[in-house]
Amino acid sequence: MSDLFRKKCFVLSLFVALGLLAACTQVQFTYNNAEVLLRYMITDYVSLRSDQKDDFRARLDRFHAWHRQSELPEYARFAQLASERIAKGLTLEDAQFALTTFRQRYKLLVTHAIDDAVPLIQTLDTKQIAEIDAGFAKSNRKYLEDRKERKSDSAEDRFDLRVERLQDIYKDWLGGLTTAQKARIAEAVKNMPDISSFRYAERVRNQQAFLNLLRSHASANEINMRLRALLAEPETIRDPQYKAAMAASEKMHMQLAVDLSRMATPQQRAHASSRFSGYYDDFMKLSAMTKLAQN
Repeated sequence: MSDLFRKKCFVLSLFVALGLLAACTQVQFTYNNAEVLLRYMITDYVSLRSDQKDDFRARLDRFHAWHRQSELPEYARFAQLASERIAKGLTLEDAQFALTTFRQRYKLLVTHAIDDAVPLIQTLDTKQIAEIDAGFAKSNRKYLEDRKERKSDSAEDRFDLRVERLQDIYKDWLGGLTTAQKARIAEAVKNMPDISSFRYAERVRNQQAFLNLLRSHASANEINMRLRALLAEPETIRDPQYKAAMAASEKMHMQLAVDLSRMATPQQRAHASSRFSGYYDDFMKLSAMTKLAQN
């Protein structure tokens, strides 16, 4: 369930959250088709009755309208600020500000979604809950199969792949990488903790907690409160070891972003700054569509 919400989060976070945008270079196209994608993802887990489909569409339309009107202008302002700060060169304060902003916008997004989704969640019957359970199991099997394939590679190959992925992200944002920058990324990856096992264990725990919640026939307030803990504030119930590994990883990512910014050429900074200026334009255009539709 948390993966579903995370895929709908369009918040920018300087270089700290580049991974969220690396696969989303056409923001307007992706955003405008988000509703279709979300509907497809929902139906991949559960078959909704006709009355539920109508309710879901209405709720999703309201959520999307709220997001366009209230959140996209905030994203645009952040993108503009990010463009200015990147042009000057990032500091650790900039990186921390970016991460904090991302968390705030994400929490607001998920909280709003939960508030709107609870009434629909309460209408799910036993058969539909079993479908969701089967969908989670199928998704987990695929994850483990893919993970098994990756583990069949040598440790060196897996390390090289992690380095390559991170280098590709920064290469895209900076317009290319120098030899020194590539070496700095490899050094960072070597020292970063491997959180994949923690992430999977939390995913399975959250899935089970969600299923138990559905089967409990809890009140709307109880569902809302427990979903907020699972999705909007996962750190409050996270495994202490995972929390420590996450904190260490985030710290290393922020330092890497700052170091690469310091090593960047004027052309690279201009390239990255221009990318965020483009996001500012995209978010403003998307937000303006809502105003036009309301007139």
